[in-house]
Amino acid sequence: MTRNKEYFADFVTFAQPVNVEVGNGDAVPAYGRSTVNFKVFIKRKWILNRMEDVYYVPKLGFNLFSIGKAAEKGFNFTAFRKNGRVKLSGIRSLNGIYKLHVRVCIPEKPAYVHLNAVDALLQLWHERLCHQNKRHVQQVLNNHGIKVYAQEEFCTGCVYGKHHRESFHSRKYRPRAPGKLIHADLRGPMHVTSLDEMIDHITFQSNLYAHRECNNRAFTVSPQEIRQFIGVILLSGYNCQPEAKHYWSTQPDIRAQGAISCMSHNRFMEIKNYPHLADNQKLVKGDKMSKVTPLYKLLNSSLVKHGMFHEKLSIDESIVLYFGRHAAKMFLKGKPIRFGYKVWMLCGNDGYPYHMTIYQGKEIHAPKVQLSTRVIRSMVDIIQETSNTTRYTLYFDNFFNSYDLLVMLSELKMRAIGTIRPYRSNGADAVMLPDKDLMKQKRGAFDFRSDGNIYIAKWHDNSIVRIASSFMTHSPLRNTQ
Repeated sequence: MTRNKEYFADFVTFAQPVNVEVGNGDAVPAYGRSTVNFKVFIKRKWILNRMEDVYYVPKLGFNLFSIGKAAEKGFNFTAFRKNGRVKLSGIRSLNGIYKLHVRVCIPEKPAYVHLNAVDALLQLWHERLCHQNKRHVQQVLNNHGIKVYAQEEFCTGCVYGKHHRESFHSRKYRPRAPGKLIHADLRGPMHVTSLDEMIDHITFQSNLYAHRECNNRAFTVSPQEIRQFIGVILLSGYNCQPEAKHYWSTQPDIRAQGAISCMSHNRFMEIKNYPHLADNQKLVKGDKMSKVTPLYKLLNSSLVKHGMFHEKLSIDESIVLYFGRHAAKMFLKGKPIRFGYKVWMLCGNDGYPYHMTIYQGKEIHAPKVQLSTRVIRSMVDIIQETSNTTRYTLYFDNFFNSYDLLVMLSELKMRAIGTIRPYRSNGADAVMLPDKDLMKQKRGAFDFRSDGNIYIAKWHDNSIVRIASSFMTHSPLRNTQ
């Protein structure tokens, strides 16, 4: 085998690469075979000869000769003994490789060997040695003969380690005499402590993006400025202006005092260049929403921080309006909002959200369970992690509901009810009164079936309405207007 194409007298290309096993057990691909002419030095003369079936293997470092293949061609291999003693003994295996009968004698005190990878970075050794000063680390490595590649790299761990709390400001006014009122700003907004972790996360990622990705080490933003920046963004949602600079206008009819009082226009535009929610070097492959996934994880954990205090829970979809380009953007025909992101929501009966999951489209490696059932299962897992499932009642529409789903929830001792589609009723709709006969009866007429665990009914309203429940029936009956 050789990698030198200039040796070939002729060449035959293989239809497909052929893997050739070498002595260390690796397989290297061969792409063709040829004939090589050569001269051999025998009895002080150069004699012309030829070698057939020479494989072309581009990945070889040296030319290799197979004694086993030569033996298959009918050649004999002869070896001479040294000083009349046999030094090595071996047998030929089935794949043509000779295996030596040897055993390694391991020394009692093995020699110390340390090698350094050619592409080892100073940042790697900086992390191995507990984030010591890089100049000191490089000096220590050089003293031990270890060469490293020094590259300017932003260290996230060092930035986390150098973070500290700001000192509390001293009070301008202190009550000293008994009976004096303690000054407190009761008119200001209440500080929501659950948002502190998210604000700190946005602050850190924004500074990291500016320093490492944009190479702007002079830029630094504080958590307070991030709060003010988000406040101006929320202000622009209901106080719409043609351009952002109009909020800082000197004209009294368009200026926004809320934006003017918290930051300048130039500072707002500077911060607007760097807001970030995730580390670009740690984005999850296959996650279309990896840019915002860390924020949603913090938000979901904050929403259930104090438990679920509603006994009636609803699972449904919510649409976030968006007209731009994104891989997770959906088109929903017949909906009030047709373009945007679909978000699966778990909410209380007053609309308070407990969990949000952005739908990213069809999953390639998803289990063979319909999407609606997977959504309900994931939300039930969230409930189980928080509290006992027997406390809650789930409500959902016919996109989610099915007979099998109600059976699963019933086994978890969780109550559930919702509208249902005919083909998901496990055959109950086929044995009930047909729709055309039910529509001929007066409004309010109904029919039902129950197996003692799941109850399914349909009644005559403006059209035929079907409902299925694991805990409720049609009793008691009441007349309504």
